[in-house]
Amino acid sequence: MKPADQTRQARCREREHPGADAPTEVIAMYWNKIHADYWCNEFGDEIHRYEILDDEDQCLVEYHTHRAGEHLPWSGKTYTLDEAQRQLQHSHDALMA
Repeated sequence: MKPADQTRQARCREREHPGADAPTEVIAMYWNKIHADYWCNEFGDEIHRYEILDDEDQCLVEYHTHRAGEHLPWSGKTYTLDEAQRQLQHSHDALMA
């Protein structure tokens, strides 16, 4: 993991749980809205919202997900914030099983 990624994850964890940098067992993810188009959770997972113009100049909203520790720029893409959060929750649950 790159040092910049570790710093960003630490900032996310510190905002969500001040002073609690040790791993904890959490059943549900808690999302922290950093600014209008960016969310992160206590694990360092991220969701970014993008507005994209399609071929007919219609605005399409996409949510790109990035799971903490992934080397690829994005782990997935959805069209709603709820679905993006569910994907990352499911991914985390699968790793914990």
